[in-house]
Amino acid sequence: MALTPGLAAAQQSRDPEAAVVQELIVTAPTGGPAWWSVTKGGSTVWILGTPSGLPKGFSWDQRVLDRRLGQARAVFLPPEAHAGLMDVFGIMAVQRKLKSRAPLEARAPAPLGARFVAATAALGRAPKDYDHWNGLMAGLMMSADFQRKAGMEPFAPLPAIRRAAEKRHVPVSDVATYPFMPTLRAGVAEVTPEREWVCLAAAVDEIDKGPEAFTAAARGWATGDVRTALTTPRGYEACFNSIPAGAEIAQRAMNDETHAIEKALETPGRVVAVVSLRTLLAQDGVLAKLRTDGYAIKGDAAS
Repeated sequence: MALTPGLAAAQQSRDPEAAVVQELIVTAPTGGPAWWSVTKGGSTVWILGTPSGLPKGFSWDQRVLDRRLGQARAVFLPPEAHAGLMDVFGIMAVQRKLKSRAPLEARAPAPLGARFVAATAALGRAPKDYDHWNGLMAGLMMSADFQRKAGMEPFAPLPAIRRAAEKRHVPVSDVATYPFMPTLRAGVAEVTPEREWVCLAAAVDEIDKGPEAFTAAARGWATGDVRTALTTPRGYEACFNSIPAGAEIAQRAMNDETHAIEKALETPGRVVAVVSLRTLLAQDGVLAKLRTDGYAIKGDAAS
């Protein structure tokens, strides 16, 4: 990102998923997505690391998944946020706090203002389409607009995994559910000019890389090339994790998913756990926590 060193450092220090443990990165020999496994006595948890989204219509080899579902007693999916009907009014109230009167291209530090203008043109939009929002909201909106334009399907491949498990009659559950509004309110209260520009820069950086970056990362994931899969642009995640409330949720997800895997290992049998790649591989992520707790981690693609 073309930010001042201070802003770049602020983002890096806040984002718990920014750095990954290199020695935990694997390349699957089977040509399908990479897996990891953790075993304790007669219990095994197979862990499938997944991206945050895939191009619409993207196909991938599900044979290892299907084989493991045939032996699994349960499937764990990542935590999800929950918003109730009454939260709509809270969202409307929060949005008012994210408004801005001055044009973003004039307020943003150089050269981010010029990059913002160029990015809106790449989207087929104009700066005025985002100028009434602050940098955080504009960045999130631009990231969403870009992913729609690029034909991305957010949360894929989770729906396909859920359908495959249900077809096999394997119970599926989310590891945790987090209320949406408390995090949103806390996040808005924590917005500073520095974090505002981190979010806008994250979106601009994502747009600069183009749709090809998503496609290349998706192909890397689907062929078990985890290092390439990790190159997927992180506009939304980088913005969300730059805010203390967002970073806290990311860390909480790491803790909850680790706890769910360790608890599953207390019962004989096999479980499939689906974990976001960066949540899985981060320096304080799921695999690092399991290793600290004494579990041996195995890169396990085919068995």
